[in-house]
Amino acid sequence: MKKKLLMVLLFTFTLGGVNSVFAAPVVLHVDYVDPLPGIPGQSKDPTILPVVSLDGNVLTFESAHEDFTLCLFDEENNEVYSVFVPSSVSVVVLPATLTGNFKLMLVADTYYYYGYISL
Repeated sequence: MKKKLLMVLLFTFTLGGVNSVFAAPVVLHVDYVDPLPGIPGQSKDPTILPVVSLDGNVLTFESAHEDFTLCLFDEENNEVYSVFVPSSVSVVVLPATLTGNFKLMLVADTYYYYGYISL
């Protein structure tokens, strides 16, 4: 029995790491900042949809991402938090004073990702 339990735990942790086991995924959508047509030959499509998870007040970026500004909006659409996140950062700790439901936006140059989180 102990051997089976050990194998299950080992398999679980090697699939996605400890953060993936306990953190909730954040479902993201994409939209454009500038709705004007792009420059001919230049794509306006986002390069990679970031994979983000939330554990308490810690956001973890589980995939590569570009530089963006992270913004949180409360239920009345007021911006309550904003921070620049360079591509080299994989973890953002949100202020512990923030509680409730928020719209999360990751704003790049011509588009942004958005989703909803509860803290």
